[in-house]
Amino acid sequence: MKLIRNLIKLLFLWPLFYICKYLPKNKTIWCFGAPRERFVDNSKYMFLYVQKNYPDVTCYWVTSDKKLTQELSNRGFKVINRSTLTGMWTIARAHSIFYSCFVSEVSFWLTAGAKAVNLWHGLPLKKIEFDISSGEYQKKYAKEFSLHKLAWQLFNPVSFRRPDIMFSPAPIFTAIFKRAFRMTKGNVISAGSPRTDIFFDKALAPQDLDTYPYIIAAKKQNKKTFLYMPTFRDVGGDFFESTGIVFEQLNDVMSGLNAIFYIKAHPNAGLDNFKLDHYKHIRVVPSSIDPYPLMTHVDTLITDYSSIYIDFLLLNKPIIFFAFDLESYQETCRDMYFQYDDVTPGKRALNFKDLLLALVGSDLYENERLGLKNKFWGKEYRLGYKALAKECLKELV
Repeated sequence: MKLIRNLIKLLFLWPLFYICKYLPKNKTIWCFGAPRERFVDNSKYMFLYVQKNYPDVTCYWVTSDKKLTQELSNRGFKVINRSTLTGMWTIARAHSIFYSCFVSEVSFWLTAGAKAVNLWHGLPLKKIEFDISSGEYQKKYAKEFSLHKLAWQLFNPVSFRRPDIMFSPAPIFTAIFKRAFRMTKGNVISAGSPRTDIFFDKALAPQDLDTYPYIIAAKKQNKKTFLYMPTFRDVGGDFFESTGIVFEQLNDVMSGLNAIFYIKAHPNAGLDNFKLDHYKHIRVVPSSIDPYPLMTHVDTLITDYSSIYIDFLLLNKPIIFFAFDLESYQETCRDMYFQYDDVTPGKRALNFKDLLLALVGSDLYENERLGLKNKFWGKEYRLGYKALAKECLKELV
């Protein structure tokens, strides 16, 4: 079966790619997509902003998920399926495509020649793409030629598409993105990210700001809210067993604090069916939902090496860094762009016992958070979707 799929790519899809490259594009057609066929992340908020504010642009959300198609259609949005003839023709004619991770969220094969706007899925702490020099993906991104790398380029080429436009809120990330995505010709716009724009522009999509009403309800009941969002590990294994968390003890601590401990696993972690329904003070947030509407309702974020904490800095709320596998993570997964101790303004928990102590203590890191926020985001936040839309609209004028 794999051999047949690879032959189809060589004999049909690669020729289609080059045909699409020279197909005339319609400047008013823009296509958007997100990972795992969901309506989330930077491309979601970019889509909402453009379709609301620029009626001359026809925005299409690309998905093969029937439930999501129906949901977005009911809201009056245009939705296309990349596997239908109508969808393929629309994507092939799109002038601009927006994605939050890889171009395959819209389509790799049909978008050659389109303006590729890579919104990425976070300001990186751990090394990304062509900066990766250790762990599972180092062969894929190695500078040296190898059959392994050639196989990736021929049969899974999405990682090798160079974006035309990205965004960066500060020079320190501009340099990283240009190098990691080999942007020798692309343009990096100085701006914030569309998904964090909603922290400052709540009028954009009020119906999207209550995706998990339990957290909102907890705040109305004056309960303290903790949100644990660990990053994705490149290697497998039982994640929650490796954390050492004893859920009975955690539930007891939350009860004493009149608090709820929310857990949202990374959507790529394979924990979609993870449940803890029998604990009163622990709730599992579905890994598939958009976490950004939750942020303003959360009192404390708990994470490890996830870029989510960099976004959370904008809200100036406490962060706990539960880095129970710091050494092994760096050895088996990714190197980091920064010294971990230098860019983690919050309590450090290296095991479950440390985590319990961190949950009950005071926050003493506000000044450190502010300093890092200014370094990573600048002193004045610039709305990302406005700046990105303006850049993409230049050719329409």
